[in-house]
Amino acid sequence: MFRRLAVLTAAALFLTTFGVMASPSDHSIYVTFAKSVAIPGATLAPGTYIFEAADPTTSSDVVRVLSRDRSRVYLTQLALPVERPKGIPDDQTVVISEEPNGEPAQIVEWFAPDTELGYAFEYHSR
Repeated sequence: MFRRLAVLTAAALFLTTFGVMASPSDHSIYVTFAKSVAIPGATLAPGTYIFEAADPTTSSDVVRVLSRDRSRVYLTQLALPVERPKGIPDDQTVVISEEPNGEPAQIVEWFAPDTELGYAFEYHSR
């Protein structure tokens, strides 16, 4: 419970540093970060990225993270469906972890704006 509260608190502090824009026609979420963040297998530099379900009609649990111009795929992963945590505003699109010792914070969940279901990323320890 304490860890979840710490994640939500970190997310609330981080939310002031990015913007979001949704594209309802292709279910893509454009998220702009003011500082580096981590996703499984990659670190995203400050900038705008696309978070999307690979094909919401057939493979709704496969998610992708791409560059804004779609020229680079940073992640394609089977993600776990999750419900939006209580207390997270409907327009908040990411939940992040605390920043460990100067490392970029990890994005642990993402949601389309105004939706109750989202996706949890799975990080593998080495």
